[in-house]
Amino acid sequence: MATDDDGTPNWSELVTDILSLVFKQLSFTDFARAKTVCSSWYFASKSSSPRKNHTPWLILYQDTHWLMFNSDEEKFYRTVYLGRFAECRGVASCGSWVLVFDKEINFYIINPFTPQLIRLPPLEYSNTGTKFERPGNYVFHLLFDDRHRTNRAIVGNSVLWVDEKTKDYLVVWSYKEAFVPSPYIYYCSKRGQEWFEIPASTCGKLFRCLDMAYKDDKLYILTSNGSIRILDFSLGDLPRQIDNHPYSHRPFVTEFPNHKMGMRLTTSGDVVMIQCVTTGTHKRSPFRIFKLSSTTETKESSHEVVGWERVHSFEDEESLVWDLSVTLPTKGVSGIKKDSIYYSHTSLSSYIRETCAYEIPTHKITAYDIPKQDIKPIRHRGILIGEARWFVPCFGAGE
Repeated sequence: MATDDDGTPNWSELVTDILSLVFKQLSFTDFARAKTVCSSWYFASKSSSPRKNHTPWLILYQDTHWLMFNSDEEKFYRTVYLGRFAECRGVASCGSWVLVFDKEINFYIINPFTPQLIRLPPLEYSNTGTKFERPGNYVFHLLFDDRHRTNRAIVGNSVLWVDEKTKDYLVVWSYKEAFVPSPYIYYCSKRGQEWFEIPASTCGKLFRCLDMAYKDDKLYILTSNGSIRILDFSLGDLPRQIDNHPYSHRPFVTEFPNHKMGMRLTTSGDVVMIQCVTTGTHKRSPFRIFKLSSTTETKESSHEVVGWERVHSFEDEESLVWDLSVTLPTKGVSGIKKDSIYYSHTSLSSYIRETCAYEIPTHKITAYDIPKQDIKPIRHRGILIGEARWFVPCFGAGE
């Protein structure tokens, strides 16, 4: 290693191969700091990546910037100036990429760390024949024909997938009208460059889309009759429906239809159903988790669902972040504990989220321990949290 005149090691002269070996052992935030040390370290980082990050961060929206809370360090970081894009609202994420839309319902994919921006086609670029009217304030109207019109719809469930190397992407979203989920789903890919429509139909009937999840080229759709529909996107832009899957004849029909429902995928690809109960005697146990049962017999407990069984832990070492559609591994990961559910309290306030552009501020970020049925607050420095979204950032080579 080269040294200065006084014999002090000149760390900027480290060879690229050694720097790359060091960078691979760094955490996400340490890697980001190392890139800023000097020009030679920044150049070496272009061909390196840190160790894969599984620690969730929380995005908080401000007027011209975003604040990002690292749950491992319990610290906030501020993005570069985002201008008018800081007012966009996030609805899904994939790695460091966040799917957002502005007041006029223009969709973008943003990497808040670089910041790179992918502009998605306007809603008018659609093969569905549906006409969109966008008056602003994060709402829109739809005109299906001369007789059928939807007023003041809002963006609902959404998923995002981005290939870090090629920047190929898939965006899927549905909408809600007057708190009621729509039976129609829209998607767009980099190759297609226009919006396509997927009716949320089962057995030829239209059912509302309650939730969506995406993993390994497959889109999972939970419909209002409890059925789970799976579409395979691996063959190109036109998805292929998978008819014979473990959930095809096992609808999730609950005796508590008014409770908020969520469908998530585990790291192994299994479906888990989440009931969110935040009222009455269940405030200390706000979540019930179900997995597919090995039997279809009716349980004696009214809390059980035919064909599904309630569980008090995940099968593998993993945890759930409410805004993400897939669980996170926890083995060797700091900042999160296994068999826990992480959420900000505004994430569960469906009424506020569906009626306001901004949520009521709160200080509360919480972890729910599933086996102990115990709620623990996550400490931070007291910044008010309004509209917020969890994501799991990562750096790819060359960023």
